[in-house]
Amino acid sequence: MQKHLKPLMWALAALVAARIFLLLTGDASSADRKPTPAVLNWVCYYGAADKTKDLARFDLAVLDPSTSQPTKAAAGKPLKLGYVSIGEVDEHNTKIFNRVKGKRFVLDKNEAWNSHVVDIRVLGWRQTLFTNLFPDIFAKGFDGVFLDTIDSVLELERKNPKYQGMSEAVVKVVKNLREKYPQGLICQNRGLEVLERTAKYIDFVLVEGFFSRQDLKTKKYVRVSESDREYLLEYLAKGKAENPRLMVLALDNVDPKETDLAREAIAFARKQGFVPYVSTHEPATAFTATLNLRPQRGSGLVSEGHAALATTR
Repeated sequence: MQKHLKPLMWALAALVAARIFLLLTGDASSADRKPTPAVLNWVCYYGAADKTKDLARFDLAVLDPSTSQPTKAAAGKPLKLGYVSIGEVDEHNTKIFNRVKGKRFVLDKNEAWNSHVVDIRVLGWRQTLFTNLFPDIFAKGFDGVFLDTIDSVLELERKNPKYQGMSEAVVKVVKNLREKYPQGLICQNRGLEVLERTAKYIDFVLVEGFFSRQDLKTKKYVRVSESDREYLLEYLAKGKAENPRLMVLALDNVDPKETDLAREAIAFARKQGFVPYVSTHEPATAFTATLNLRPQRGSGLVSEGHAALATTR
């Protein structure tokens, strides 16, 4: 009788220990993270020129890892996120591209950006992310990571059945990133199809082309259709339902001469409760329209000097 009871007791003890461990550690989404500071404006800059003085005026800066970082003020701003492409590998990033060139997870070439889509399901690429790319960001003093090109791998999954599982792999990468860096900030660029599953692990989600965008064929800047906006808002609502603290960053493309369009884009984003940034299609220049048109209590915008899409170039 006792011989039969001992294994049962050991099993119960192991179960209790496991439950206690879960209670102590919690899920990656509910880790004891510091609240994300309020962000009223942000900037995206991948240029080579030193713009640290201008970048320091923003609450949040998304930067290429090689870009000179602004010094933080006493209030801890700007928060700094380092760019990482998790769905593509750029040929210009020779350090990483030479390491993975010829690997089976390096797939089709994206001619527009001179990069290759990767199979994020393959362990070799995820190891590259977690042993090289992500640690490099934090080693350089960034507060967190900006995850780009998620849509590239999701597009493969939509078009070809052989790529099923890409979305699950994206969620796994985001979850593992949160587990490894519980206090780090994470921003997801689009990838709205998986946002409902990643929202609890991230702090920000970026939506490009919420109000205006550049037509890649005509190179003209156009307003986004109302139906496209509704599509975006539907997915964002699902993400916010999973993580009410999730901040939405809006990035709209505007011709520098189109002051009225810039004003509209900024006002529309703020009306939705999003944090706006307007720029041209190229992220090699820092624009300051969201500083020149700052929010005020109540409705409307307050102009500080020239209200056009001012540049720091």
